[in-house]
Amino acid sequence: MFDDLDRLRGNTKLLHLLDHYAQPAVVDREAWQDRLMSLHGDEPGPMVKLHGELLAFGWIEQNTGYFADRPQGVAACYRITSMGLRALKKVSKEEPEDANGGCLT
Repeated sequence: MFDDLDRLRGNTKLLHLLDHYAQPAVVDREAWQDRLMSLHGDEPGPMVKLHGELLAFGWIEQNTGYFADRPQGVAACYRITSMGLRALKKVSKEEPEDANGGCLT
């Protein structure tokens, strides 16, 4: 059976993008955040797919009532959901595994 968290565990870019939207939520859970256009200087094209995955899994929500397009991106576009925070917390708490499949201690 496919676990949604498997995708998050296996894709560091997806994990970093979700973490990006989680950081401001520590201060204000209700604040909308600008759309991140690239990760670490990567091309913006793959970001479309990553944002789509985060939306599909319900880990971020889109602000469809506000639109302000700027050269550096779309303002106040996304915020992390409670499901996204739980997924990030669960994946972050997992211990790394060694090559034999056991947890490192």
